[in-house]
Amino acid sequence: SDSNFVKDPQPKLLIAPYFMIKSSYSYADINKWLSLNKLSLEIFLEKFANYNYPIAAQLVLEKGALERLNDQQQMNSIINTYQNGAYDYIFIWVDDFSPVESDLSISQAFAKLIKNLNDIGKKPIMSYGGYDSIVLCHKDSPTRLYGVAQSVGYGEKRQITPVGGGLPVNKYYFPPTHQRLNTEQVSQILFANGYFDNKKPKNVRANEFYAHICSCEQCVEIIGENFDNFYKFNMSIPFTMRNGINRNRPTQEALDIAARHFLYNKRFEWQAIANEDFYTLIDNYKLDIDRYGRYYDRNLYSHIEKWIQNYAK
Repeated sequence: SDSNFVKDPQPKLLIAPYFMIKSSYSYADINKWLSLNKLSLEIFLEKFANYNYPIAAQLVLEKGALERLNDQQQMNSIINTYQNGAYDYIFIWVDDFSPVESDLSISQAFAKLIKNLNDIGKKPIMSYGGYDSIVLCHKDSPTRLYGVAQSVGYGEKRQITPVGGGLPVNKYYFPPTHQRLNTEQVSQILFANGYFDNKKPKNVRANEFYAHICSCEQCVEIIGENFDNFYKFNMSIPFTMRNGINRNRPTQEALDIAARHFLYNKRFEWQAIANEDFYTLIDNYKLDIDRYGRYYDRNLYSHIEKWIQNYAK
């Protein structure tokens, strides 16, 4: 009804101004920029105190600056900057950073940062993150996050300095490993697991897909009783670039159904965080990476093992 329709969008949080901490900064430089961040946050809290919207800080770091937080003196500088003030949330944006894929020392520093922020009563939110960050939002996570900012095409990690985007390609969010994969990677997995085996009836392959890969509303609508319909996720059209080179790009239909499939699965992931046991989620994550990750990334299983050691124990 019209009475339930919100005509004017309302902010969920107001984010205070901030300055990035670069890897090249000296310890003295970092403290100067942190002092400015603290002052900006204090002024913002004062100016917007009566607006009745929650206020959040934001900490933006290059990876080298994050790694230096393994030094307790550097960590203390961060904690002293953000421990006071009438706000609850702090967004964390690390340049081109993925907790699963990062080097061990960087992961250790990130885990320490998250735990230290929790210790001072601040709730960290990942500015860009994937399922590995979502699962850390579970109430029993020992390295607790309180949110992950993401949307279709938003990116699960992002560089601080903008770079030009590449050509769009067909991607399918593969639910067992919780990653966007390109057509070739998904095909490798499905072929190796018998989904293109014409000796099996198409409806049997479809039902196996629903049982083991994805049964979201979008996949069921597209595939139906004929697994061959999965090709619709990979539809593309030719086009010619300015330099005369011919390429293919996804059709609008392929982009739309892939986006809806992605959103259905994000909803499932957040529901699982709310309803399932934390360590069951971790075990299932590891098992599915072991089963399917080998077909497109031989290092993925070892990455997950390191991630579990750093964040889930």
